[in-house]
Amino acid sequence: MIVEGRNTNGQFSKGNTGGGRLGTGDDKTTKKLSPIEPISNAPKLKLDGDGNGTAAGKTTDEINTNVLTFLKACGTKDADLMTVLINQLSAVLPAQFVKSETHVNGALAMLSGIKPKNEIEGMLAAQMVTTHILSMETAKRAMLADQTVVGVTENVNRCNKLMRTFTLQVEALSKLRGVSKTVTVKHVTVASGGQAIIGDVHHRNTNDKN
Repeated sequence: MIVEGRNTNGQFSKGNTGGGRLGTGDDKTTKKLSPIEPISNAPKLKLDGDGNGTAAGKTTDEINTNVLTFLKACGTKDADLMTVLINQLSAVLPAQFVKSETHVNGALAMLSGIKPKNEIEGMLAAQMVTTHILSMETAKRAMLADQTVVGVTENVNRCNKLMRTFTLQVEALSKLRGVSKTVTVKHVTVASGGQAIIGDVHHRNTNDKN
């Protein structure tokens, strides 16, 4: 499998791990690419062997800066609320990924990408990430081999409900941000053999000569 990562010189390298192909090329050589800026400003956790996380960073300044990104990602200035949201988000990851920095930080990147502006948006954003994770998990379970028809159907139905919920959450976030549009039809009149009239309809007084 082709994998990419930043080396000690800050450059991105690409090589083949031998487990398959992803992208192009299948040789085992490492190709140095031009240095580029980090592609994400999302908060990062450093996990220990027990899965406990601390803000990543080599210096106190880096750690403090990372903590600020956590607060921003949660849409709050309160450290306790930030901690609760991050712990709740980590808890909904599938058991095999709870101790994976890649998956934990990936979930945090999703949260950060929504850019919540306050605590309400932060809680909704966390729910959106949760819904996405659960929908992908049920979709994966629907594809497992040697399942009964009932098992497949149940997981597909759960996935469908979760994806519909995600769409509603996106709409709710849009409304909170005032970007949704509502069209109100005040009155509809269709005369015989005529066309529909949409809008306010005023009847003229028959006694009015003007």
